[in-house]
Amino acid sequence: VAHQLICVKKGQAPYQASLAELVETYLGTTVKGLESGRAALNLDFCGFAKRPLAFCLLKYAALGVFYLPRLALAMSCQISPEEVIKASEEFVLYRHLNEAFPNPKEMNKKGTVLEGVVVVRNPEKIIFKLNSDVTGIVCTPAALKRFQDVQY
Repeated sequence: VAHQLICVKKGQAPYQASLAELVETYLGTTVKGLESGRAALNLDFCGFAKRPLAFCLLKYAALGVFYLPRLALAMSCQISPEEVIKASEEFVLYRHLNEAFPNPKEMNKKGTVLEGVVVVRNPEKIIFKLNSDVTGIVCTPAALKRFQDVQY
């Protein structure tokens, strides 16, 4: 959220940056060792939900946590923590999205109205997090036209 607010403050389009990009941008450090964890998550979106947890995911999580305090401090020089907290309040409600659906199959019916949080938006697609182990993707030209008013 802080990075997105900083982008807006600089007049840039907000986007969700990777941990590696955030650490490099705000701390000037290149993080090594994230690649295998990221590759595992690209293959299996639910990798963190499985037990035992793969070593590459443990390392990925540990590296992420390691940099968070310094990252927060560096970013707070560009945006106030209060602004980040205020902007984050809507994301706290994410846990309640689509809670009426007992499983993802119930969500996959034509005409079903779903709630989602936009995590990626570019001219080719919009990706929504749905608080489920499925992801909503809008990527056809006709569908994108119907979602023109969706804010990031």
